[in-house]
Amino acid sequence: HGPSERRIPFIYNLTFNACYSYLPAFERNKSQVKAVHFIGANKPWHFNRFSDGQFAARGDGAAVHLEYVQRWWNIHDKYVKPKVY
Repeated sequence: HGPSERRIPFIYNLTFNACYSYLPAFERNKSQVKAVHFIGANKPWHFNRFSDGQFAARGDGAAVHLEYVQRWWNIHDKYVKPKVY
């Protein structure tokens, strides 16, 4: 709602499930995404992650999101894991 110049740009406000709701915007901007909001039931830690670092999608259409899940885990493994484990 409100004037578009006051909204956060799509690349800074991608909702994990928005890949379907805003498919044209997602396709046009997916390589520039800076922030992904993992709202709802699909959290990165709910995906099947194997010892080799690969993932398997869970649920309908989750495969399109694997790139963002991988990015989340890369950040986790680099910055969080060393401090926790």
